[in-house]
Formats: sequence, C-alpha cells, structure tokens
Amino acid sequence: GNVVAIGSSALIHMVCSVVRPQNYDFKSMAAIQVLDAPQEAEPAVEHLEGFEQSLKEAKAWILKRGLGFTAFVLVGWPMLCLGAGVFSKGFFSLWVFVSLVWGFAAAAVVIGLPLWESRDALLGVGRALLRCTRPRKDLAGSPGEGGELAGAGEGSNAENADAASSL
Repeated sequence: GNVVAIGSSALIHMVCSVVRPQNYDFKSMAAIQVLDAPQEAEPAVEHLEGFEQSLKEAKAWILKRGLGFTAFVLVGWPMLCLGAGVFSKGFFSLWVFVSLVWGFAAAAVVIGLPLWESRDALLGVGRALLRCTRPRKDLAGSPGEGGELAGAGEGSNAENADAASSL
C-alpha cells in the first residue's frame, strides 16, 4: 500500500512535468533580496581535511548499516518467515506484536530524542513562564534587540508580581 502510494505520486509528478513543463529559468530568484545576509565572512574550518575524512567515515558507517538493515528487513526477515508457511494464529500474533513494539519504539525515539537534545532550552522556557528564574540571554535574545529581557527590571519577583497585580 505505501509503496504504491509513494510510487504513484512520483509517477503522477513525472507525467505532469512532461505533459506541461514549466521551463522556469531561475533568473528571477537572483532578484530576491536576502534579509539575513551575513555581515562578515564565515569562519573557516581549521582542519578541513580531518573534517572531510570524518564525514567520509560517517557516510560509510551509515551506508553499511543502513543498507544492511534495509536488506535484512526487505529480504532476510520475510525469508525467515517462509518456513512458517501459512501463519498460525500464534505466529501472526507474534508478528503483530513485533510490529507494534517496533512502531512504538520508533515513535519514542523520534519524539524523545529531539526533546532530550533541547531539554535545556525547554526547561529555560518553562522556568521563565513559571517565573522561577530569569530567562538566559541565549534563550530570550539580547536586550539590544527589541527591548529588555522579560523580568530584567529591578526588584524581586515578588515585588514585580505585587506591581503587576496592582494594575
């Protein structure tokens, strides 16, 4: 089902592109003004050769394991199931259980890792919202751009809360 959906989308796109091509020349894109253009040159990577080598090693690692896992899931796993012939109720239940565990584990990784990687920023925002602490400059921006930081006024949080409640 998924392969047909992805493949038919690609096929429809290719047919529509051949039947009615847009022939866009991309010259108008050069006229677009860049708002956030860098003011100064980017710092050069000091060890470019070592950096490129580490990228090549990472690519080799990803390709080796990615292609190996793909081959196992697409060929190896189904071949192992051929011996079962017609699936019994117990074998099919195992198959469903494995796929559910796989789906929930994948969801946990896809949701959990980004939350874990940004935990400092999320905790900083949560604390600032609850007024437990003042937000850090790297989370709230610099005071020179758009006014003072939230809670950057003088006085304690209690004094600020009293002043706000009297408004």
